[in-house]
This record gives sequence, structure tokens and C-alpha cells, in this order.
Amino acid sequence: MPKKSIMVEIEPEVLKWLISTNGYKTENVAKRLRVSNDLIEKWLSGEAKPSLLQVKKLSEFFGCSIAVFLLPEPPKELPLPKDRRTIKESKPLSPKTYKAIRTARWVQYVAESLMKNINLDARPKVESFSPDNDPKL
Repeated sequence: MPKKSIMVEIEPEVLKWLISTNGYKTENVAKRLRVSNDLIEKWLSGEAKPSLLQVKKLSEFFGCSIAVFLLPEPPKELPLPKDRRTIKESKPLSPKTYKAIRTARWVQYVAESLMKNINLDARPKVESFSPDNDPKL
């Protein structure tokens, strides 16, 4: 008897958010999961559901928990910065850069939480700053 796959009801907007905020295109995701781009598009439109195994592979690919795919909507995040390392028109950030930004934000969040737990003030002590002078403390 063939194994029956468990299909998972995911919110298409969450998958769209994961793809875009990680700097990927649907083609990248399809190639990594070894499925057709059409299938990814069907997941994004809500016409089809991924299997539990496919959701697990998606979570590994994006570096997030399987639970993220069960959220009713994408979480609110600070906008990601534009790449201003060149004078010419900037290109979209690479997936590696997106991951580094997310990791840095996570470390900041954890550090701030820990400092609050031990009653240390986590706010910077700089009162004002101008590119023309030193920061005033």
C-alpha cells in the first residue's frame, strides 16, 4: 500500500513573504525543493497545498520553524535596508545578506531581552550625532 502524504494548509501570503524577504525567486525555491515552478506558483495562489515533507524542506531552506507556515499572516518586520555600497543603481540584496541582517536583528533582540531581565538599560547613551562632529554623550 503506498504511503499517503499529509497535505498542509499554508497561508500563501506567508510563503510569498518568506520568498521575498529572503531575496529569492520562485525558481530558486522550486529548484531547491526539486519541484516545478508551476507547483510553487500554485502554492502561492492557494490552488494547491504542499505536503508535510515539502513544508519541512521549505523550513530548512528558509532557516525557519515549520510553525511559521501555519501563521495566519506574515509577521510584522522592520523594512530591510537598501544596499548603498555602490554609487550605481543598487541591486537587490543577496539571500546571504538578508540572512545576516535577520541574524543581527535576532541577536539584538536577544541581547536587549537579556539586559532587561538583569535590569540594565539597553538604550544607547548618545544624545545627538552629526557627521561633522563627535557624538555628544
